[in-house]
Parts: sequence; C-alpha cells; structure tokens
Amino acid sequence: MLSCVSLYDESGNMLRPWAEAGYDCHCIDLEGKSREEIIGKGKITFHQMDCLSEECRQLVHKLHPYFMFGFPPCTDVAVSGAKHFEKKMMDDPYCMAKAADLAFRIPLLAHEVGAIWGFENPKSMLKHYIGAPDHIFNPWEFGGYLPEDDVHPRWPDFIAPRDAYPKETWLWVSPKFKFPRRRCVYCPPGYSTQHTQLGGKSEKTKQIRSETPRGFAIAVFLANRSKEL
Repeated sequence: MLSCVSLYDESGNMLRPWAEAGYDCHCIDLEGKSREEIIGKGKITFHQMDCLSEECRQLVHKLHPYFMFGFPPCTDVAVSGAKHFEKKMMDDPYCMAKAADLAFRIPLLAHEVGAIWGFENPKSMLKHYIGAPDHIFNPWEFGGYLPEDDVHPRWPDFIAPRDAYPKETWLWVSPKFKFPRRRCVYCPPGYSTQHTQLGGKSEKTKQIRSETPRGFAIAVFLANRSKEL
C-alpha cells in the first residue's frame, strides 16, 4: 500500500482525498492528539510528534511515502503580522531563520525517501530564506472541486462554502509535483470571514485561520495520485 505523509498538519484535510482512495496516510504534528481516522478505503493516523525530532525522521523513513506535504508554522514570517516583526526580532533575532528551518524539514525528508513534495505558507518572509514560491493561489480558485451545496464540515460559521474566500497562499514544490488545474468559484470582494472575525492568539482561531482548503487538497490529489493504485 502506498503511503502519504503531511507534516505540521493537525486537521488532516490535505490527506483526506488520498485516504479515501486507499492510501495509508499519516499526519505528524506536535499539537493535537495521536489517533486514527478511517476514511473511505484507507485511514489517517495522527502522530503527536515533533517534526524536527529523530523519531519523526525514522517514522518517515519507515513509511517511505509516495507523497509528502507540509504546513510549517507561519507565526514569525507571515507578512500579515509585519507590524510585530520588529519586536519579534528584538526578542529573538533568529526567529525567522528558525521558521525557515521548519520549512526546510519537508523537502529534506522528502528527498531522503524520494517522495513528491510540496509545502505552503501564506505570503511571508520565507522567500528571503528559501527563495520565491513556485506557485501562488487563493482558496476560491479551487472551490469548483467541491459540490454546489457544500458546507464546511468543521467550521461552517467561519469558512465560506466551496472555499469561496481569498487568502494569498504561497507554494513551494518538488520538480515532480504537478500543480493542479484551477476551478474557480465566485469570491465576494473584500476580506474573508476568517480575517474579520479571527484575530487573537487562541488555538481555535489559529486552527481556523490555517485550515487547509478542501478544494485545493482534492485538486492536488487528482493531479498527483499514482497510477499504481
């Protein structure tokens, strides 16, 4: 059975399409709890584990994934928080370099096991450490992969149906990663509901702000799935 791994991933959204198709999927993140979720023909195993640990590295080597993705923390590098940069750099001059190290973990492990890989971040300062992103997109550009009567299963009061909201997202990928075809839906002008209602530092608001767009996840799966399964 082919496997997939997602790092810094608490929601599991990115791998749900893969699990439904029968892939053995694993999400690794220090937050959340270790658990299993049966989905379609496969399952997602959630590991409460430090992505920088040797334990994580050994698990990835054991799984030898076909596909890897990641959502490295953006707190210290997202330009949406630029007004806080000066204070953060005074508190820790290396905070952005440390954030870049977290991002580098994904292609490093993927290269070791020969996996197709990608990782995303909102518009951020990472470009100064790892280069410009390979692709830029908004969630609404892939909302057409979701049904017309879609309702967000986890945060319906905050996230618009069919991912019809703007959030400039940067994507770094491996040479073998196939960027999916866009299927756009109408997106109302202005800020998203997440932006207007989800300020603050609580874990709940952080999770909602960083929730993986489900349409994009489906699109990536359809573009990169293996012909062997």
